[in-house]
Amino acid sequence: MREVVVVVNQFVCMNYTKGKIGFRFDGGVIPFEIGFVDNSAYHIDSDDLNYLQQLYPQNFPSFNRRLHLSKKNWGENVIERNLCKLMMHNKLVLRRTYKEEETNIRFKWVGPVWNRASYHEGQLSEQGQHLLRYM
Repeated sequence: MREVVVVVNQFVCMNYTKGKIGFRFDGGVIPFEIGFVDNSAYHIDSDDLNYLQQLYPQNFPSFNRRLHLSKKNWGENVIERNLCKLMMHNKLVLRRTYKEEETNIRFKWVGPVWNRASYHEGQLSEQGQHLLRYM
């Protein structure tokens, strides 16, 4: 089976109620989106999150209002950070149809662990600059 590696360093288009999460690399749209929310691509949906929850139950606990307070808090501090860590360890692989062939898409995180509070849009990461030199 074919495998494609997609480099990621940002989260966008989050809708935790519907389970839709998008990725970007240095502000640019990356391929293999599965849909759009408000003109922003998303790459993971609730079916993918359920699949990942089965594979990695310790990383993706179900939403608990007493523990997580809000879906926004749960999404930003549990789901995003653990998706990031899976990508850092090359474990976020999802099967998609690409050019009429089943393909494993391996999302690879480049950079430090995601922290929404320290994210500054439009700033090209050091890793991004390095990768662009070799593309």
